[in-house]
Amino acid sequence: SAAVSLTPGSVGAQSNNTVTQSSGTTSNPTIDFGFTVTTYSLGNRVWFDTNNNSQIDAGEVGVNGVVVELYAADLLGNPILPALATDTTANGGYYLFDTLAAGNYIVSIAASNFAPGGALESYWSSATTMDGSGAVSETAAPDGDNDTDSEDNGTLNLFGALPGAVTALPVTLGPGNVEPVGESDLESGVGQGIAPDLRANMTVDFGFYRVELGNLIFVDVNANGAYDSGTDTPLAGATVQLFAANGSTEITVGPDGILGTADDAPGGMTTGANGLYLFSGLPQGSYIVRATPPVGYSSTVDTADNADTANPDTNTDNNDNGVGVGVGQAASNVVTLTPGSSGAASNNTVVNSTGSTLNPTVDFGFTGNNGAVTKTLVGTNETFTTDPDVAIGEILTYEVLVNLPVGTPLTSVTLTDQMDKGLAFVDCLLAEVAGVDQTAAICSSAVVSPLVDSGDPPSNPANPGRQVVFTIGDIPAQTSAATLRIQYRAIVLDVIENQDGVDLNNNAAWAFTGGSFSASAPEVNIIEPDLVIDKSATPSAGVPLGTPIQFTLTINHSLLSATDAFDVVVTDILPPELEYIPCSIVYSGLAPTTPAAPAYCPASTSNLIFQWDVFPLGSTATITFNARLVSSPASNSANVAWTSLEIDPQLTGDPVQLSVYNDTSTERWYDPLDDVNIYAVSDSVTINAPAADVESDDEEVSLPASLPATGFAPNRITLIPEQPAEMAYRETNVWLEIPRLGLKMPIVGVPLIEEDWNLTWLWDEAGWLEGTAFPGWSGNSVLTGHTVLPNGQEGPFAELGKLRWGDTIIIHAFGTAYTYEARTNRIVKPFSIGVLQHEDTPWLTLLTCKDYNEASGLYSNRIAVRAVLVRTMEDKNSGSSNMR
Repeated sequence: SAAVSLTPGSVGAQSNNTVTQSSGTTSNPTIDFGFTVTTYSLGNRVWFDTNNNSQIDAGEVGVNGVVVELYAADLLGNPILPALATDTTANGGYYLFDTLAAGNYIVSIAASNFAPGGALESYWSSATTMDGSGAVSETAAPDGDNDTDSEDNGTLNLFGALPGAVTALPVTLGPGNVEPVGESDLESGVGQGIAPDLRANMTVDFGFYRVELGNLIFVDVNANGAYDSGTDTPLAGATVQLFAANGSTEITVGPDGILGTADDAPGGMTTGANGLYLFSGLPQGSYIVRATPPVGYSSTVDTADNADTANPDTNTDNNDNGVGVGVGQAASNVVTLTPGSSGAASNNTVVNSTGSTLNPTVDFGFTGNNGAVTKTLVGTNETFTTDPDVAIGEILTYEVLVNLPVGTPLTSVTLTDQMDKGLAFVDCLLAEVAGVDQTAAICSSAVVSPLVDSGDPPSNPANPGRQVVFTIGDIPAQTSAATLRIQYRAIVLDVIENQDGVDLNNNAAWAFTGGSFSASAPEVNIIEPDLVIDKSATPSAGVPLGTPIQFTLTINHSLLSATDAFDVVVTDILPPELEYIPCSIVYSGLAPTTPAAPAYCPASTSNLIFQWDVFPLGSTATITFNARLVSSPASNSANVAWTSLEIDPQLTGDPVQLSVYNDTSTERWYDPLDDVNIYAVSDSVTINAPAADVESDDEEVSLPASLPATGFAPNRITLIPEQPAEMAYRETNVWLEIPRLGLKMPIVGVPLIEEDWNLTWLWDEAGWLEGTAFPGWSGNSVLTGHTVLPNGQEGPFAELGKLRWGDTIIIHAFGTAYTYEARTNRIVKPFSIGVLQHEDTPWLTLLTCKDYNEASGLYSNRIAVRAVLVRTMEDKNSGSSNMR
């Protein structure tokens, strides 16, 4: 300061001094010092450089939300970590670092911006391009110190210390007022911060862009090479891959089609239901697209626009760009992606708000099989069926014929047949390639394996032998039309899935490197025989001991039978109460193969057995014989069993296995312990049946053509509707007891409405099927109960199959206990309505479902327990309140 005079007691010229008398002090507080500080600002903008020219052009916009980092630079111009400051772009992509001291600084677009979810994910720094080999390079950006505004200053991976970041070269601020002036591209309301223009460098900008390529994979229904909306359809399941212009370097976009994301990998992407594909996050460059259709398609014609097929840069849309009409994969010619360009035909989409340029014109059309491969059923080993009908155990011969392409060699050729559940491979008969017999090599090397459907247990006996793979190898290019021909056989299995009316198919896929085709033979339809037997006696009531009785057996096909039956055996074993009268057998209608007439003459026997090798559809056989009543009452049953084919069994009695690949490759037959082999029915008659003071109400009633469904899907909840009033069940005040199963349950009446019984609302009750005899009355009383309840748990009749001959079943009704004894427990088909037939004497039939089929959602079979009334007695506990 200058010299200042301090005068005691003086308040000073401006009266600013302080005089304190009490302390004798005079204070001058006016000698002050001021200093100035020189600071700088650094900015400016991150933008979408849509046309990749490294200049901010009219219409291009800034990018908000980008993290920008500021580093000090060392003497060598490298960044000194950690960052000095961080800013996030806003208000049009602007950033600003303020109050900086003079020095060297580096501005960086942090690598996190390019990570999944980052503001610049799948974008490229300005001046980045890809060459024909797929190599990506970037022209180094100019120095931010050149004072040029609105140009790109960023370069990817400029410094090893900042991997993945786009960074500018070091910028020097100061010393002095040396920074560029007049920058006009500034953030509104913020400008260049607190520094004056001469000390603010607002020229360090960063540009980013991306290009995209699509578009449609379609089925060219009319095969004209163009996509016609309303006629052609999108093709789902096609694999689309992207390659560099050299055709060998794959651009690893991954399943999402976006380069630079977490799923990047070779293999391309797959079209969805709309048939579209989109490759995004691409750098400027030239590309080739390859589309591989699902099995069974080939590239359509190029004639819709030959010029665009030859040069996709013609930019025509909705035509096939796949070169040629070969099978399988198709590839485009080279297409150039130029940022910011609307294309030669103005079909590209340029979007400044996202810095994107989309070329949506590279489409691929495919046509179907077009006869490249055909599969036919050329015959079967049986003559009694007519195509497409087949019987259980019938062997089918298939032929696959492949038209080999002319002039195109094929490598790694295979033929795979995957058969419907219910068919299994037997053997290979012929393999011929371009007229050359290769049966020995190809047939002997066939690989046969199980095939398991989704949700199906591997242990399902229908699975073994369902797939066969023939390896043909390489086939040289053909100079003229030639074929690949393979013949092989499959068998209709004896499995639960195969029921009358089921259709079976199989699919043959011809595959080779770069493509595949498939074809199916016409479906075959399973038909089955179904026989019924009726047994009657004259006289049957009031018969004195020693009286001869004429018994009549009538065997014929049911209304639902669809084909001949084979190896038919009728067995009638007389009980001790009856004595066969020799030489009394008389045949009419279709006579049995054995024994020839006169049968059992003069032999005396109690085992009457009659056999037919073939029982043609529509035939009826009647057998009468006489037996003397020895003791009374006498109950006698006869049954008929049959098979689906005329094949003699093994010495063990089991059917012959016809394919080494599946144990169930047999005819269908009768096995009382098997749920599948249920070819048998029976009928009974009783002589001098115990009198019962009861009524009958099951005559003259038209019953349904099939047995009711008595179960829901196991282990899942089934929602059921509210029970309509007209379907309400009747209270009967009658209840059922089955001691062996520990069951006691009320019986309700299920009305017969429109020729059907609806059991939906049964729970812990037994349902009396109205139209059959009322429980306890003469006739056939039919009760049913659920095997599985709507809640997916076991129903009251779940254990019905455990009942055996002689087990008691009791009906408690109106003060009387009606005791029945089980006589048969059989597995029958849903249409085996013989179990509902009228009886002259009191019988009881219990019904429930068996063998749930997941595929159809239905039960394949029924359990039918038939019991005869043996006694009645007073029942003091007949009321429903005593079911405990």
